[in-house]
Order: sequence, then C-alpha cells, then structure tokens
Amino acid sequence: MYRSIDNRVMTLDERIEKDLTELYNYGEIVSAHDLSIKMFGSHDGFSAYGKPGHFAGNRNAKTVMVMLNPGKDVATANNPIKTHSLLCDLDIKTNTLKDFIRTYKEASMNFGEKDFDKAINPNKYIEKYCLDNFDIKQAAFLKHWEGCEVKILDPFPTKDDKDKRQIVKKDVLMDKLQLELVPYASRTFEVKDEKLELLFPFVETLFDEIFRKDDRKYVIFCSDYFKKLFERYSKDDRYPGWIKIDQTETDPSILKNGVSCTPIRIYRNGKEKCPEDVPSLKAVIAHTFPNQALPNAYDLMIDYGEFCYKTFINSKI
Repeated sequence: MYRSIDNRVMTLDERIEKDLTELYNYGEIVSAHDLSIKMFGSHDGFSAYGKPGHFAGNRNAKTVMVMLNPGKDVATANNPIKTHSLLCDLDIKTNTLKDFIRTYKEASMNFGEKDFDKAINPNKYIEKYCLDNFDIKQAAFLKHWEGCEVKILDPFPTKDDKDKRQIVKKDVLMDKLQLELVPYASRTFEVKDEKLELLFPFVETLFDEIFRKDDRKYVIFCSDYFKKLFERYSKDDRYPGWIKIDQTETDPSILKNGVSCTPIRIYRNGKEKCPEDVPSLKAVIAHTFPNQALPNAYDLMIDYGEFCYKTFINSKI
C-alpha cells in the first residue's frame, strides 16, 4: 500500500493481489516482512507467512468498522499447518494463483455464512472458533446504531445462548464491512511516533475503499490509536487527504475509568484548501472499543455503542 511513481493510491484489490501473489509464489508476503523490519527492527513483528486479513463482509455496506490489524499471535498465524487448515475451512483454493485470489475474496465476503453453515455441523467445525467474542462484541456495539443495516437480535443473546450468538455473529459479519489498517496479524500493535509515517499509505488505501461507495452511513475506527495517526497523517503534504477532529466526548458512567469517542470528518483530498469543494465523510473514533473490560460484558458494550452513536449524531463537524 504505497503511492507509486505515478502518485496513484494502491487500491484494496491491488493490495490483495500483490500480497497473495507474493504469498503464493514465494511463501512469504514481502510487504509484511519489509514493514515489520522497518517498524520493529525484527522480521516477526507482523505475520508474513500466514493468511492476511484485508477485509470481511459486504464491501458495499453502509456501515464500516475499521480495526488496526488481525489480532492473532504471529507464531500461530505463521504456522503452516494452521494456515492450511484455515484455508480448507474457508474453502480457499490454491490450485492456481487466480483461484487463490478469487476464493480468498469470496471467503472474505462470505465469512459469516461459512461460519454459520459449519457451526451447525459440529463434526466439521470448532465451536470456539465460530463463537469468537470479538464478533459478538461488534454486534453489541452496533445495537443502537439506527439504520446500520446489521440485523441484531432483540433481546441481545446472553453468553449462554450459543445458537442465537452464532446468528448474531453471522449477521454482523455479513451485513457490514470490516477493514484492517494493516492486514498482517500480530497480537499487539505498538508503533513509535517516528514510525507512524510508514502507516500513511495504509491510511490512503483505507480511505480509497471507504470513499469507493458514496452512500456510506457510519464509519467507525475502533481504536484510540487512530486519533494520533490521523493527526500526523493530516500534516504530511505528500498525501492529499486530511481529517478534521472534533472534541473528544467522555462518559464516566459505563466503566470505572470512563469511556470516550471522537467525531471526525475525513476529507479525501485538498488538505485544508477549499474543503467544501472536496469529498468528505463524517466518522467517529471509538477510543474505548478495545478495552479488555468490554468483550465479555455485552450490556456494557451496548451502552458504549449507544454513547458513541449519540455523540456521532449530535456532532456538527
């Protein structure tokens, strides 16, 4: 994800094709290896040998949730046996490079459907994989986002209601678009300030995909990290986009240390010159989304999602 010699943004489709071509031909995603060395001084900062995760769900969806990267341990993601098993589970073919790219995209679009189909046959799938709390957490967050087009059961399923949780997971995976800032897995994501510019081309690809459809309704960046990243990106004249950042709002009632979010407006190009003449989109940074106190507390995540929704709606940015 970089700007080429002709100053053109690498699109999501181009990034997918580049990464999968490298993985197929060389057994390693060169881009992931190089980024890991530049950012962390080590080859094992990001997974370069396992399946990447560029997106999941409906690329035309009105609701987009953006994560930092797939949160999986690098050693596990790089394990060839586990990677092969995952490719088989997702029906990703590796007969030819063309098959690999085509079925990877199909699996990414239909991930929730595949999960659901395999979950109802316990002999074919691992229950704990199908009931990943991370996806249930997203559904809880979106429960009060009016018109988000994600079907969410009411009342929201409890932890013990596995059948309904599986339905909720399928719907939240299929009815929205999930994007990753960096598509290469790692358990943690800590980048020094002086290395932030290495991520700017990834920001460009995110924005290109988000603005590809002009009817996006909700765009939610699910980490506090995005605020610092966007502040720095907006000051870099090599990139045309910029982000106007509203006041951060907090609510001390949901968690002991409070929760927060920040409405923003993304301008696709023009920096601060004539912003009224360039495409823009209102979005929100959900700072507290990754908080470890929230994944298993669906009621608290529902409350936090409602707080973010009201903050987003009320913002005049």
